[in-house]
Amino acid sequence: MKPTDPIELFNQLEPPAPNDAADRNAAILAAVHQHARTSRTKRARNPWIVGGSAVAVVLATAAFALVWTASVSDPTAVSCYETVDLNGDLVGLAASDDPVAACRQLWLDGTLGTGDVPPLTACVNEAGAAAVIPAEAAACNRLGLAELEAGLTDDQQAIIEINETLIDLFGNECFDQNAAIAAAQEQLNEAGLDDWTVDAPEPFDPATPCAIPGIDNDNRRIFVIGASER
Repeated sequence: MKPTDPIELFNQLEPPAPNDAADRNAAILAAVHQHARTSRTKRARNPWIVGGSAVAVVLATAAFALVWTASVSDPTAVSCYETVDLNGDLVGLAASDDPVAACRQLWLDGTLGTGDVPPLTACVNEAGAAAVIPAEAAACNRLGLAELEAGLTDDQQAIIEINETLIDLFGNECFDQNAAIAAAQEQLNEAGLDDWTVDAPEPFDPATPCAIPGIDNDNRRIFVIGASER
């Protein structure tokens, strides 16, 4: 069975080690992001935040058929697919409270596809994030995915805001391990997410003194790992 814990995935990665520290950090982040998302991307934003994979499933009846719907467990990203093939090309976007509208704009400006904008449907992918495909709603269930429930909870919106704040904070300053944990905990406190925790799975190495944050939605925690100085 493949591990789903972000740290277990990170420890199994062997990203390239270029001489330039910035290239090395970018390689690590790209590898973490790729394992977290499970799908190939053309372009992605906010790659530091690693989402969970658990999805709370709700069954409902409509038109005498079972419709599998769910909310996202990872509200921090949206994947916009060019085709119904989940292994095909996609564009990764930052969080949105209306993933379909966000992806529709990519079709309108020519980033995805050509011609008229097709019907678009939001599903929940295996990583627990929103995945918008060019198909009718029933296609989600045919692909083995839940159809996305509309809207975000207060906690999900709070995680999106923490995501954006952490990216700004950690992207502009080199936080050591203790400072990184304190900064992340402060964000949780301000958001009122008392059931979330912060930890550093491993001590920072002298060669990697600057923190990179990750969000583990499954276990309701923020974790920090070390990377080279910017």
